Amino acid sequence: MARFEQAGLKDHIRDLLVEFKEAGSSSLDYQIYMILNGAAAKAYFKSQRLVQQACVETCNRQGWVIPFTQVTIHNADEASATGS
Repeated sequence: MARFEQAGLKDHIRDLLVEFKEAGSSSLDYQIYMILNGAAAKAYFKSQRLVQQACVETCNRQGWVIPFTQVTIHNADEASATGS
């Protein structure tokens, strides 16, 4: 809630609900429902970013590892230059 307070949106929150959604292959996924009053409509996208930031901050504070898929890109020019 601190992020919403700093953004001047805390008083616009009418309800907040966090529910377990599903177990992914390397994650536990949650659905977050936030109901804001009409005065906060202009901050719709900002509120989404604030929720995401708060989730990442909570994971970091709790020491929960956030798995990221690793992508390796092979450059065809490098392979031909090394004779591979």
